[in-house]
Amino acid sequence: MGRLNGMKSVNPTQATQLSNREHAVFLDTRDDAEYSAGHIPEAVHIPLKQLPQRVAELNKYKDHPVIAYCRSGNRSNSVGSVLKKNGFESVYNLGGGIAAWQKANLPVRKN
Repeated sequence: MGRLNGMKSVNPTQATQLSNREHAVFLDTRDDAEYSAGHIPEAVHIPLKQLPQRVAELNKYKDHPVIAYCRSGNRSNSVGSVLKKNGFESVYNLGGGIAAWQKANLPVRKN
């Protein structure tokens, strides 16, 4: 696991392990159209621009690791500071985003 701007970066394999072992929550920070086109199953969807106003929706997950992702991992990297200011301690960025997830042949759900 590397660090990017103070936020831990995980690859798809590490993210899957966090999900399976520690009940990590995936946070999709993309816009509505991107989310509908395909997202990680069970992901919580809060577009990055709305996160400061909607962060309370994640409070029930404070005891779980949160893995933020976007298309490529750039936008979601800025999520760490917002979540940490709101009491989240275990925050990760999915390196390579949903693109890396799909490249690893991991499941994607479409709406």
